Amino acid sequence: MICPKCQFQNRPDSTFCARCGKRFHFYCPACGETTADADNYCIKCGHSFHVYPPSLLQKHEQEKEERHREYYMPRVRSARIAPVLHNLLGLTEQSNMSDMRRDHLEHSLCHVFEDPWLSLHDDSDVSDFLQDFWQAVKELWPEAFNDSNEYCIRNMLGFSILNRVFPDVMQLCRKSSDFSKETMKRILAQTGVDSDFWREKNLTCGEFDSGIKSFIPDNAPFITSPESCINAATSYIRGKLGTTRVDKKPFIN
Repeated sequence: MICPKCQFQNRPDSTFCARCGKRFHFYCPACGETTADADNYCIKCGHSFHVYPPSLLQKHEQEKEERHREYYMPRVRSARIAPVLHNLLGLTEQSNMSDMRRDHLEHSLCHVFEDPWLSLHDDSDVSDFLQDFWQAVKELWPEAFNDSNEYCIRNMLGFSILNRVFPDVMQLCRKSSDFSKETMKRILAQTGVDSDFWREKNLTCGEFDSGIKSFIPDNAPFITSPESCINAATSYIRGKLGTTRVDKKPFIN
């Protein structure tokens, strides 16, 4: 199916355009049924679309397009750029566990496109930024990056935290007009976080630096789920960076 908006060639059974997010179907104002052709009759209630003004049909279509852009396009874009990190993070082995990790990786990248500035960039530009960012991570904490048994940088906890922090690092790069890997590395180093921070046992207990310091707020004495661990560690690092950002609730399961 060729998108009438951007002329991208989609699969025949596509509901949305994979490039621009345009929805290919119209919606019956009488019953809400989806139909592929606004010139015919509704397949559910039988009403002719000729009796409705085009603006009414378009209104329903535009509402659906807005929902599509807000809830689905970040996941579509994250799936397109995720392969850039697959090899770097060592997620190329074929197993059920690696498939799960890749899915978590794609989900974590959705947060990248919640940032207005990054969402305006092409996928190739975002991929380049991310590759430099993760190379900086690899050079800054090589022990934690290479040892996936004790450290969790290359697991769900680590890349979920770091991909959420990535827009904050880019915000600081913008202030200095320098987006180099070395600048990203310097920004991350200023947090004071070391390899011990990324020990899975420390993160899940809310501790780092041999258990002396804690990044858990006073009103949250323990972590009850991986998501709360991710949120707490992300907030801690953002505090050290001097940035503030409120993540949306996950919109894709």
